This record gives sequence, C-alpha cells and structure tokens, in this order.
Amino acid sequence: MAYPHSTYTTARALTYSYIHIPPQSPNTQYILFLHGFPSTSHDWRHQISFFVAKGYGILAPDLLGFGETSKPSELEMYRGEGMARDIVEIMVSEGVGVVVGVAHDWGSFLLSRLANYHPERFSAYAFIDHGYGAPGRSLTPDVIQHIDSSVQAKLGFSIFGYFLFFNEEDAAKLLDEHVSSFQTLQILTCQTLTTLQSESVESLYFATDSEINKKYKGAPGGFRTWLTEGKTADLPAYLTSEVKFLAVMHGVSAYMEQDHKHYQHAFSFEKGGYGPAINWYRAVLRNINKEDEKNDEYGVDNGREAETL
Repeated sequence: MAYPHSTYTTARALTYSYIHIPPQSPNTQYILFLHGFPSTSHDWRHQISFFVAKGYGILAPDLLGFGETSKPSELEMYRGEGMARDIVEIMVSEGVGVVVGVAHDWGSFLLSRLANYHPERFSAYAFIDHGYGAPGRSLTPDVIQHIDSSVQAKLGFSIFGYFLFFNEEDAAKLLDEHVSSFQTLQILTCQTLTTLQSESVESLYFATDSEINKKYKGAPGGFRTWLTEGKTADLPAYLTSEVKFLAVMHGVSAYMEQDHKHYQHAFSFEKGGYGPAINWYRAVLRNINKEDEKNDEYGVDNGREAETL
C-alpha cells in the first residue's frame, strides 16, 4: 500500500519528505522508521501497514539524499548531529513527542546519534542489520583496511571493499552510468509472460549468493568490476515471490509501480542519482563527525572509547 507523504523544511533549509500517520488507538506510541541504503521510506511499507492496523502512529522519512528529500552535494550537510536535529524538527512540527526508534543500515547510524543527542525523545530503540554505533568510532579508510586485513586473515575474504569504492571520486558517475545494466526477469502472470528489467546495482545489493557478495561487494575493486562488466544476479525469493503475487492479483504494473519502478525512479539520474546517497559513506570515511563527537556529554573525549547504550 502506498501512503501519502508530507514535507517539512528544516532550519538548515532542507526539505524532507515523510510519511506521517497519527495513532488510531489510545495509549499507543509513534514508531519512527529510519531506512538505509539503497532505500527510501517505501521499504517500510509492510511494517507500516502492520503497525497502523494495530493503531500505532508512524513517522517514516526519506532520509537526506534519498527519495523525495533534499539531496545536497556538500558533505558537511551529512553530519550526524545535523541530520538528527532535522528529524527532531520534523517530530516537533507534527506534534510527535516520544517514539520508538526502528532503524536499518545507515538508519542505525542516525538512530544512534538521535539516542546520543536527543534521548528524551525515545522510549526504546530497535537496530536492524547494524547495531548501535558509539560516537567517535568512524569507519575511516585506515579502520576499514585494518578490519578487512583481520577478516581476510581469519576467514579468507574482505567485507568492506564497497565502502572504499564509494569513497572514490568517480563512484557516483559509475553507479549512475550503469543503471541501464539490466537483468531479465521472467514473471508468469495469469496469461502473460512479461519481461522486467532490473538494475545491476539493485541486483548486487539484494544478492543472496554469499560468493557474489564476497567477490564483488566485499573485495577491493569488486564493485567497480561488477558495474563495468554489467553483471547481474537473481533477485531474492522474497522479492520474486512478491512479484508473482502482485502479478496474479493486480497485473505486473502493480509490481512495477510499487517495487522495481520505485527503485529505478528513486535513484534515477533525474532524481540526483546515487551521488547524494553515497555521501553517507563518504561522510563517515572522511570523519566529518570528529569534532561533534569529541564532547564528553556524548561518551567521547579525545578518542577514548564511548559508552554503549
């Protein structure tokens, strides 16, 4: 189900697009959903439907650089403290008080900073895929290479090659140029066999084959090879199953609109491509949060380890 979006322009002159649904039952809280990469608030649609049916309030923004939200090119705009302040401004504008924070991937980084800077706004936190990230522990290239060396020595493969690729100057250009590296999916509808095209970037990010992930996502230079050679992989069962269900129930156009077409639109060249979204990676790799996260109040003092929640 598609939900209407509202917009709000923050004090930093950034316009956020978000889903806002007030609670429908007494004594139910708001849930704040924060997505990751490569995603938008659309990815929370099933969870939103589930919790709305139980009466919960929902706040689910397209995060900075994604979807219909502003996409600044300046790296400084992606500081954790500033983005956390943006989210709180939206909450205040909508009269949202205390929430349960639910985050995935880069959303977990932002939820961590919301927990540090605005803990009074939260009753609970749920981190998916990535746990709480303490301030002062930025994944700089040196840290990435140290982790990869350790993993390589113990397990025989690397895991952060794609981080380093996203930090390269031509990464956004390559990502945008290869959105037309297509995969063919055969979807059997009630009476029609329809061909859909899936982007190379999308198929790698949702690949379930661990060997593909090791070779092309984790290994240094792998992501670049995947793109320049136009490689693709099968989409996972949870996506293809949804395709078949929607095709039977509503026709292929329903899937095209709700899933693959949404993804294509969200990261199309006309919408700014991948450059703004990968600024989340570049901001951390280039340690732009260093000064903000030195403050003892948030658990860091001159490089000492932060306390975890």
